Amino acid sequence: MDYDLTNENIKDLKDLVLITTQIYDIYCDLIDLEIEGLKGSEDYTQGLIVLSDLLKQEKKIYKLYALDGHVLSEFLKYVGKNEGYIFFDALSDIKDGSSKSLVKQRILEKLTNLLNELASVDNLNYEEQEYNYSDEEEIDDESEYVSHDFDINVMLDEQVKLDYLRTVLKILDLCLKDSNYQEIKHYLITYKYQLAFTLTNIEQELLLNKFEITENLYWGVDAVSQMEKITDEMEILNCQDYYGDNVLLDEAVSIIEMADIEKLEVYDIVEGILTSIYIRAALLFASPESIDNFEKTLKGDLKRKKIEPVVKQIIREIFNNSKSDRELVHRISIRNLTK
Repeated sequence: MDYDLTNENIKDLKDLVLITTQIYDIYCDLIDLEIEGLKGSEDYTQGLIVLSDLLKQEKKIYKLYALDGHVLSEFLKYVGKNEGYIFFDALSDIKDGSSKSLVKQRILEKLTNLLNELASVDNLNYEEQEYNYSDEEEIDDESEYVSHDFDINVMLDEQVKLDYLRTVLKILDLCLKDSNYQEIKHYLITYKYQLAFTLTNIEQELLLNKFEITENLYWGVDAVSQMEKITDEMEILNCQDYYGDNVLLDEAVSIIEMADIEKLEVYDIVEGILTSIYIRAALLFASPESIDNFEKTLKGDLKRKKIEPVVKQIIREIFNNSKSDRELVHRISIRNLTK
């Protein structure tokens, strides 16, 4: 399929892929250093400096096209093979750990975020044009409300996604500190960095903390709802359900597929534990109906299978931790911040 890109566009896209790959390589160096217990070393500090420089180079390329929705869309189609960006596919690719897939997902996410930002700017400009019409001209109030709702929905969606990822990170941190997971700790450390590399809305947060996961888990959705005066609680619940329900749907399949494996390798067990982390986080977001369906699906499908003890243990851990996971969450609200 042909793409509407100039030679210069294609060159910039190739440069972007190259720089993104270089960023990934530095991430791998940082992973190795942390696994070796050298997180406070000069090499680690130098790695962070190199990473910062590469991130600036990456940002320059995106900035070239930040206001060009057409080229951004063509880039998105080209890199995504016309399939676009799907957050849940990114979560799946992180578990697989393929460098090619992770580089692709990082680029797709950044392009999608830029297109969303551009759509918000276009809506704002449209509202200003409507507002500046002469008195004789009729203002299209419905269009103004639609564009304003679009901005709020994008903001709410991004905040809930961030809340979910912070929850995943916090549960991951609990596993990293748990003596029962020490034999696979190096895999979990790798996963922490792969999350940050692939899902860049948490990258900056982890960079500021030198890839330490913050002690407390905070959700910001309450603050966003108050700031944007979202009075309908169902809007928030529907957005949270969307992420929770979809993750449970995808990861139930992963657990069932794992149960079908006759002889589990270490890689399979690690992927099962990462799946359980996704699920534990999703259980805090999903609707009661989805949670009920998830439990019935697991019980129904797994009851007919001869399951390895390690799979039973992973499933047991999911539900045994559900109460304590709920107690992890602190909520940020404007009311509390202004007291």
